[in-house]
Amino acid sequence: MKKIFYTLLAVAAIASCAKTSEVESDGIEIKLAPITKMQTKANFLGAVDGNAYPTAENFDVYGYWKEVEAGDTFTDGLLYIQSDDAQNSGAEFTNKGEYWGGVKPYFWPKVGSLRFAAYSPSHLNVQHSQANDVYSISNYEQPSETDKTFDFLVAPTTPSYSMMTEAEKVTLDFKHALSWITLKVKAQDAYAAQAFEIKKITINNVNTKADFTASMTDGIQYEEWKNQSNPASIVVFEGSQMVTETLTDIENTARGTVIIPQNTTDVTIEFVQHGINGTATLPTTSLNLKLDLQPQGTPWVPGKHYNYKLIFGLKEILIKPTVTDWTEVDLDETNIDELM
Repeated sequence: MKKIFYTLLAVAAIASCAKTSEVESDGIEIKLAPITKMQTKANFLGAVDGNAYPTAENFDVYGYWKEVEAGDTFTDGLLYIQSDDAQNSGAEFTNKGEYWGGVKPYFWPKVGSLRFAAYSPSHLNVQHSQANDVYSISNYEQPSETDKTFDFLVAPTTPSYSMMTEAEKVTLDFKHALSWITLKVKAQDAYAAQAFEIKKITINNVNTKADFTASMTDGIQYEEWKNQSNPASIVVFEGSQMVTETLTDIENTARGTVIIPQNTTDVTIEFVQHGINGTATLPTTSLNLKLDLQPQGTPWVPGKHYNYKLIFGLKEILIKPTVTDWTEVDLDETNIDELM
C-alpha cells in the first residue's frame, strides 16, 4: 500500500535594523550585509537553505537618497544607486569578504540618508517602483532542470541609513519568492525495505513561466504571481535507490526543486518491486500520486518548504483455508439373501 502526506517548514529570516547615527568620514564605501553569518559553501543552485546568503552569489541593489534623518521612511527620493547599463536594473553587489559592496564601488553622500531595495540573483532584471514600493518582473522563467534552478529572493525596502563607518554595514533581509518541494521516501517496515527500488520520480505539469509583483509596503506580500504558463515535467530523481526504513530525500540535486508558486500537481514514481522469500521480481511499475495540501486545492505559496513523505509498504499475502466436506451418497438397499 502506498501512502502520501506532507509537512511544512517555514524558512527562517533575519530581521533588519536601521543605523541611526551619522559620522564624519571621507570616501566610505557603501557596504551591505544580507545575513548575519556568511555561508561557507559557494553553491547557489536550488534553494538557499537557512539564513546564510551564498558568498559566491551577487545581488542587485536600488538606492534612494533624500535629505532626511536616518531611520525616516520616504518614497520620493532621488535614485542614487542603479545599474548604468541599458537594462534599467539594480546595481550589482558582490562579496568582498565580510560584506557585499558594489562591483563598481558606491560611496555614502555627505548629507541626507539612503534607503535600499535589493533582489537576487543579480542576473535577473527586476524593476522596483519607489513610489508604491513594488517589485515586478514580466515573463519570469524558472528552469525545469533541477541542476539549473535558483532561489529568487527579494528584500523589503530598508529604513533609511546615514553615512556609516568602515566597520558598519547596512542589513538586508531577503525573502523567498518561490516554493521549495522536497520528496522523501521511507519503507514502512523491514520487509518493505527489501522490496522497493526507485528508478525515476517526475513532478508533472509544473508551470515554469509567470509574471511577478510583490508589494513591500506592509511587509512582503506575494499574491501577485500571475499568468503561470509553459508547463514542464521536472525529473527529481533518475537512477537506482533502494527504499530503506530511514526517511531519505530522493533527489539527484539537493535543494533542487524550487518552483514558481502555483496549484499543486501530481508525481509519477517508477519503481521495481523485488521478490522476497522466494517470490519473483516484478517488471518496472509506474504509479501516480497527487501532491496535495490540506484542504485539497490549496496552491503552493512562496517561502514554504513542502516535504512530501512517500511511504512504501507491503500487504502480506494471507490465506483463509476451508475444506469442502464430503458429499454423502446413499445407495439403494441390497438384500443379501437374494444374492445367495
